[in-house]
Amino acid sequence: MDYKMKILFSLAISTLLCHLCHGGASSVSIEISNGNGTTVSTGTINAQMNEDLTITCKYAGTPSFDEYYFLTYKAMSVDSYQRVYTRGSISHPWSDNAEKYQGSSDFNDADPFTLTFEINGVEISDGGEYKCDSTSDAEGMNEVVTPSKASIEVYANVASVELQNVDNGKYKIEDDDRAQTINCKSFNGSLPEMQLYIGGTLVGNFEVTESGEMEFEGTYRYDFSANDHDKEIKCVAIVPGFETQKMSSEAIIAVESKPVITCAAKEIEAMKGEKVTIECLISARPALTMVTWFNQDTGSQIGRAEDKPDLGLKSTFDDSADPKKATLEVTIQTSSFPIRYNLVAENSVGSSDQQIQILKKSSAGPVGGGDNASSVMQPFSVLFLLFLALLRLNL
Repeated sequence: MDYKMKILFSLAISTLLCHLCHGGASSVSIEISNGNGTTVSTGTINAQMNEDLTITCKYAGTPSFDEYYFLTYKAMSVDSYQRVYTRGSISHPWSDNAEKYQGSSDFNDADPFTLTFEINGVEISDGGEYKCDSTSDAEGMNEVVTPSKASIEVYANVASVELQNVDNGKYKIEDDDRAQTINCKSFNGSLPEMQLYIGGTLVGNFEVTESGEMEFEGTYRYDFSANDHDKEIKCVAIVPGFETQKMSSEAIIAVESKPVITCAAKEIEAMKGEKVTIECLISARPALTMVTWFNQDTGSQIGRAEDKPDLGLKSTFDDSADPKKATLEVTIQTSSFPIRYNLVAENSVGSSDQQIQILKKSSAGPVGGGDNASSVMQPFSVLFLLFLALLRLNL
């Protein structure tokens, strides 16, 4: 044997001895655990969306410099595996998807030695079959041990719920359009049950349809009433299998309407120089933004609380209770009748107005009561004449 052959033979023997010295994996097992203490080594573990999972590959034997250790993954809907993690021979770092899966290893000549992977916040796309493997080449073509497999099935509970048409915590209903279609959206991985509550009472279930990827929309037709004002409206979404993890979205119902004006009298009689008082009650939800009195004949106006003696007008406004009370005192300065005033009230929904007329008071009848008095006096006149005739006969 020449010198070169001796060197090659020595290197081969050294490589073999090195391999035997450092051993290698003789078998592998897999464990997948969730935060509830459930662990599977075969079959399937059920996990809910956003849950943290731990995958552990346990290799019997001692780690070898010339072996590669893998965690691979196959989605439920495909046939091929993709590599999630590679731990090269002991001197090489981790590679592949290290941002998604946080890995660690126990490679200090332990038997068994382990690779541990933390899946932080499991998603629907993480569901599938996971395989722990070991190969003698970086490409993963030559298996050293029979892989060990287990699966994760991810159930999507409701990630979030949104009651639609909510403005600053208010679900607004206009008084003249109380029949409404209520819309609610849930964002999750499977068809949820969606319930409607009004004032803490279950009204019924939404009709639910899929409106996008991991998005569902529920609709419910409901006829609101004025009594629903200030009650809570709540949409609750439940995914089958996660009944204890309900998600909800709620708001406060605001039944709104333009102002409603009710006046004590719409026609008042008066004469020039007299003072009359017009009183009106105003109901409004939301709050009034304007209250104004208008003289339709002259175009003059006065606000909710003003004094205009030159026009013979004084207005007051009492907002201490509901309904609000608007008052206008008018000193009649003209002999021209009728005098027409309009009360206009406005809020963010709309405006309303009410007309009040001041009519000319009828003049007083003649002293004695007029025609009715004359008809009453006629019998007394006849009796008086008869009395005078009897006196003359006696004389």
